[in-house]
Amino acid sequence: MNALINIKHLTIGYKNSGKTKVIYNNINGDLFPGELTCVLGPNGAGKSTLLRTLCGFQAPLDGDILINGHAISDMTNADLSKLISVVLTDKINIQNITVEELVSYGRSPYTGYFGRLSDEDKILINEAIESVGIIDKKDRLVQTLSDGERQKVMIAKALVQDTPIIFLDEPAAFLDLPSKVELMQLLHKLTTDTGKLILIVTHDLDLALQMADKIWLLGNDRPISIGVPEDLIIQEIFSGFFDREGLVFDKRSGLFKIKNKHKLKINVEGHGFIYTLLRRALSRNGIDLVRDSSLEYTILINKEEDKLFTFYNKEESFIFNDIQSLLTKIKSLNWIHNDK
Repeated sequence: MNALINIKHLTIGYKNSGKTKVIYNNINGDLFPGELTCVLGPNGAGKSTLLRTLCGFQAPLDGDILINGHAISDMTNADLSKLISVVLTDKINIQNITVEELVSYGRSPYTGYFGRLSDEDKILINEAIESVGIIDKKDRLVQTLSDGERQKVMIAKALVQDTPIIFLDEPAAFLDLPSKVELMQLLHKLTTDTGKLILIVTHDLDLALQMADKIWLLGNDRPISIGVPEDLIIQEIFSGFFDREGLVFDKRSGLFKIKNKHKLKINVEGHGFIYTLLRRALSRNGIDLVRDSSLEYTILINKEEDKLFTFYNKEESFIFNDIQSLLTKIKSLNWIHNDK
């Protein structure tokens, strides 16, 4: 498959009052049709600056961006409007306009000076609204929709613009988790069904790792890393970009985990899903579950639902059927506050 966008020795940043501020230097990479690409990186790494440069909103400091072999610096705004659609992160606050009317603005590169919609335009508008799953809301006023539905409207507007490339800057910033997942699934389906190149700037690391075909990983003072998420995990790339005190990247699960500081250790006997949940609950309370029978106290994970845990030492034992009760008992012991 041939790349749709080629990026060569790109330097991004700003020129202001005769001064040049370089945000990221010497970016090289290709973007392909039919792929969902996510741009990740810590705050200030240059993600949004890269997107604005790729879509022609600001000029690069150096290097080239080619679409189908043609430099975007040689293209007019009219040319770019037929190649690239952009959905920005700003929360939509539009009054007294219907979904259908707002989506129809996406046809403006083709409707001429007076903006008259042809029958073909109207068909495309309905198809775009239907493809994002809100055809039943096409006559609703935009301000009456949920945040997730409004984002779908903006994606439909980008779709009806009929460009091979769609760029989105933090499209899920104002959405709850189920809506974020639904949006990412929608975007991935669009790349598969339409063959469009879709690039998203996002902070949702876990979702990007699960949904993206490719990851572009930007880091302060680090070369850009590009690849399939699973390859980047195998290469242990993410640890160097995002690890902070209290946060680690777990290569086995492919997810970020909170690393708590532990003041205490308790021996544990048992395994399985209950063990995983118990360890998480105790860990955030400063208690580490280990397999060390020499420790004073032990937690035994039972199979009976009404006797889920036995908490004991040589002198006493207690039975609990939920984690909260067990944790309350542990906290009631004076040695919980000692560094033993």
